[in-house]
Amino acid sequence: MAERCFTVVSGDVLAQLRSAPSEYFDALLSDVPYGLGTKQPSMPEIVAYLVGGEMETGGDFMGNKWHVPSVNVWREVMRVLKPGAPLLVNAAPRTEDLVALGLRAAGFEIRDIVMWMFAESMPKGHAIGKALDRAAGAKREVLGEGAARCVYLARGEKCPGHGDANGKYGETVHAAATAPVTDLAKAWDGYGTDLAPGYEPVILARKPIVGTYVQNVIAHGTGGLNIDGCRIPRAADYGAIAGARGDSFNARGGWPKNVIMDAAAGAELDAEVGERASGIAVTRNGGGGFIFAGQKGHGPRPDTGYTDTGGPSRFYKYCAKASTAERHMGVAEGANGHPNVKPIDLTRYLAKLVLPPTREGEPRRLLVPYCGSGSEMVGAILAGWDEVVGIEREAEYVTTARARVALAETNPRAFEALIEGDLERGDKVDERQIGLFGGDNGGS
Repeated sequence: MAERCFTVVSGDVLAQLRSAPSEYFDALLSDVPYGLGTKQPSMPEIVAYLVGGEMETGGDFMGNKWHVPSVNVWREVMRVLKPGAPLLVNAAPRTEDLVALGLRAAGFEIRDIVMWMFAESMPKGHAIGKALDRAAGAKREVLGEGAARCVYLARGEKCPGHGDANGKYGETVHAAATAPVTDLAKAWDGYGTDLAPGYEPVILARKPIVGTYVQNVIAHGTGGLNIDGCRIPRAADYGAIAGARGDSFNARGGWPKNVIMDAAAGAELDAEVGERASGIAVTRNGGGGFIFAGQKGHGPRPDTGYTDTGGPSRFYKYCAKASTAERHMGVAEGANGHPNVKPIDLTRYLAKLVLPPTREGEPRRLLVPYCGSGSEMVGAILAGWDEVVGIEREAEYVTTARARVALAETNPRAFEALIEGDLERGDKVDERQIGLFGGDNGGS
């Protein structure tokens, strides 16, 4: 068995990558800076970016002066990854194209986009009617107290934008309803500038393979996705025409989709569609499981099809947003100040998707640039990676990441208990006691 090693490197991502050996890592998992500033890049700025400059978007969310990774960063990533190595890169809907552009410019292939969908989100943008009244100096009539509550506070969690769940800034954080005053504001009342976010994209890319898939796997041990390891559990069996048949059924579950959703998003989808049976198979040839052109028009066969029923959400992986307990696991309460902490359930699933098979005497190595507070590294440890190297520039996040990684290495059950529902999302957690829930508390 390969020796396990998990390291958080403090420093600039580009500088640290330049000191790494070539073709060393088997895959990459990273929640990169999104560049969600107020500025749209011009065409000359995009051209400058493609030849090595920074992409200027006016910073990132919540006042952070972060840029999307430069093409120079992605070129170094290309160098340190093995041929055929997969990449999973979190982005934002508004700047996903910029992140993907940098990847393409460095020579990576964009293979897919995984959509992590969620029902609870913080709406952004400006109310145009209110802005028009403010511009005219008109005072709007208050119709009542604001009743909308911040979703973080409603869950009893610390809200990065509005204070904490103890009422420090008040639990009612949205403005009270008001009536428009000017004619122009009345015409534009109810109009805004942005949609509420309902998904986050994860770009699936790949360093080009050398030769065929088979040749690449033999030479480099990379080039595929861990499909069976990430199948979606599904309580279904296939009906029979004459005896049992399994040509369309895999006991390990459904094929991993490029959509992941939280329970609330799944519930909304199911409520819209309603409960449905999985359906009946169309005519097939002689039990082989294939549908030929001449048979497509024959209509459905009188067999039972799949036996499961329910809403369409049963076909997808579930993953909720990170809870307060998870955010601060391994660090002092309130110490994890990162503005975009990913749930460990999501990072574990993604890390497992790009995990290659075990190799005798050689560790499977994952690169995590921009590792933030360590969620991707923790997920990778739980997924079974042997060596994980994270790189982070901000000293505060380096400290947090190292603490969370150390806990995951020595007591992985601390995080697994949250993922599996043994702890409530709002529970105060003493990670030293998590071992009581069972499982292996040992480290590497």
